[in-house]
Amino acid sequence: DRSPSRGLGDVYKRQDHRKKGIAKKLMNIQHHRLTQLGYQRVQTKTRSNYRAMLILNIQSQFEIIGLNTKKGVPGLIIQMEKNLPHQ
Repeated sequence: DRSPSRGLGDVYKRQDHRKKGIAKKLMNIQHHRLTQLGYQRVQTKTRSNYRAMLILNIQSQFEIIGLNTKKGVPGLIIQMEKNLPHQ
């Protein structure tokens, strides 16, 4: 599993990091780097109860490609994907 974005959601979890644009900046850096490395798309997962991260993903042109549940985990697990720009 190649997951270069692991930890991006942790910015959302910390109250002192919210509403400063940190997650958006990190996401933009990550997507730029992935494009440089030749990736054509990127996938992410978030939970329906993490509204700020869900909204950021939607605003960043991610599309919902799947919904799952996990025993003992509240809300839906939302799988999302975004096509990266071509170089």
